Order: sequence, then structure tokens, then C-alpha cells
Amino acid sequence: MERLFLINEKDEMTRAVLMENGHAVEYYEDSEVKIVEGTVILGKIIEHAPSLNAWFIDVGSNKKAYLPAKNIRGEKINQGAIYPFQVVKEERGSKGMTVSMLVSVSGKYAVCRRGNGSRVSGKIQNSDRRKELVNLCEQLEDDKTEIIIRTLAEYAPDEEIEEDIANVHFKLELIESAKGSPGKVLHKPESIADSLMRRFNPETDKAYFNCFDTYQRYFNEFRSKAGNSIKHFTRDYEMFDFFNASIQLKRASMRKISLKSGATLVFDYTEAMTVIDVNSSKNISGGDFEKTALETNIEAAVEITRQIRLRNISGIIIIDFMQTGKEGMEMIDLFFRDQLKADSRYKTIGGFTSLGNYELTRASGGRRL
Repeated sequence: MERLFLINEKDEMTRAVLMENGHAVEYYEDSEVKIVEGTVILGKIIEHAPSLNAWFIDVGSNKKAYLPAKNIRGEKINQGAIYPFQVVKEERGSKGMTVSMLVSVSGKYAVCRRGNGSRVSGKIQNSDRRKELVNLCEQLEDDKTEIIIRTLAEYAPDEEIEEDIANVHFKLELIESAKGSPGKVLHKPESIADSLMRRFNPETDKAYFNCFDTYQRYFNEFRSKAGNSIKHFTRDYEMFDFFNASIQLKRASMRKISLKSGATLVFDYTEAMTVIDVNSSKNISGGDFEKTALETNIEAAVEITRQIRLRNISGIIIIDFMQTGKEGMEMIDLFFRDQLKADSRYKTIGGFTSLGNYELTRASGGRRL
């Protein structure tokens, strides 16, 4: 699979696109002045909403932040007190951000947060290496800190992992001891360039940067492996236009999109879920409806997988595929599950419900279009 990493920086805004075989599949944007997911800020407890089982928090914005009870640490919280909070959902429209008291800090190889026990990424399959990393965690953890070893640590030297854990743990302690007024930023997550480039394979992927300084930093980092895979984009074109990403991003903002066969996908968003309708539309060629429905659903499954990633859809997702017989539903289920493997976000796949709709949930994270 050919992957392109496009990092475009302009006017204090960074935009990034991951492309697979010419298709834009992930999009991220970040601003130096925007409070994004993962940011840790100080907030003041101002109001309890028993009916919502939540608190409202002053975070220095004209919109109150929302703290669900499930996002509160074990200890009792006091109205009027100031605590550090981590943003788990950005401000959107008239709604304030959603925050959590369960603060975690990420490093290159590890994540630290308050809790008990430590674990190693499930993507590290080598049993011997897993045991080594588990032992390393046991040596470094204390009775109030949970260490999560990231996938990238599999081939890293133990000394580098130890140093990373120490740095992350120190940042966590600084956050917990911080003083100040509501809205003070205590910690910002890694840049979207750093986050995306952690998945970069210099032997098979290519990355383009329009900012020379950023290009030079990553070129130097990967020079010994495959320096030619890191490129400075200097053409007299907008980067996303040149790689045909702009039109795909615009398409991903539309409620209704067309497939090559003439069928359409319709995306409707609610507070509780996202509903995707597969409509045969102009795809009425041939007289075998069962065959047409199956072919349309297979085509739709491929595009829905891309759109879920590109639009960064999370929560409950309901898909109304075209109706087919039992055998057709089983084929679609198996095919769609296979397509969803390309998405690294955590998912729970329920498959077809008793009403014939397809159901899955997808973890949140990143920035939505």
C-alpha cells in the first residue's frame, strides 16, 4: 500500500492528511491558539447538575465546560475549587468543551496517568519483548501511577524508554501541582505532525512538508533509514490541491456523496449517533436486484470505511445497507469487518441487528472535519 503523509503549515495553522493509494483517509488540523483534545487546563468547579450527573466548569471561556461524573477521579470534589482538567472533546457550535479529571500525559514510548497497574500495547505481539516491557514497568511504577507502554517501544532500547517514562511522569507531577486561574494551559498534546509521523515507515511511505524547518527536522531524524522518503514541497501549487486531497476533503464535508456505480451515501449526525444510509439511486442496471444490492453494498463498505476515518466519526454508527438475503448479509459482514481493519481506532463491531441495520461503535480522538 502506498501511503503519503502531507503536512501543511500556514498562518499558525497546521493541516495534515494521510493518503492511502491515492485516497485521503485521515485529516487533522491544529491551531496554536485553539484548545484541542488532549490539552490540560486549569478549571474551577462552579455548578452541579444532578439531572445530568455532571458538573459545569469555568475554563476561562464564555462557554462552560462539561464534566460528566464518569470523568471524575475517586476523591470528592469541592465547588469553587480549582483543578487541572484534560479536554476530551473540543468546543463545538454553542456547546462548551467536555473535560475529564483523569489526566494522562503521552511521551514517545509511554503514557502516564494516575491509577493502579500498568500494561503494554496489545499490538506488541512478540511474547519475549512483552515480558521484558512488563518487567520494566514493574520496576518503574509506583502505587499511584499507571504506565502504558506504546507500540513504538517494541524496538526501542530500554534506556530510552526509561528516560521517556521519567520525563512523562515529571510532566504529570508538574500538572498536578500547578497553580493559577481558570483557563491557564498546563500541557499541550504533541503536534499533529509528531503524532502522524510516529506511524511513518521510511522504507515504504513518503512525507511532504511545505515548511522547510519542519521538513529538515524530520529529514534529519530519518536520514539514516531512508532520507529520500522525506521531501520538501516547493511547487507553485497548494499541496493538498496537487495531491488531489482538497477535493476529497470537500467531499467528506457533504451530507450526500455519490459512488462510481451511481449509488449514494447519506450521512446524518445526531447527539446520540451517526446514521449512514446506502441508497441504490441511479445504480439500477440489470434485472437481478439481489446481485445489484450486494455489489452496491460491497462498494459502499469500502467508501464508508474511508469516510468514517476521514470524517473522524466516533460513538455509535448505524449503517442502513441495501436489503439482501441472509447469505448476502453474511458476505457483507465479513467483507466490512475486513475493511475496518485498516482503521487503527478502537472499535466494537455489533454487525447486523434484528432490524437489519449494521451497528458499530468507534472511539473518539483527533479533530473532526
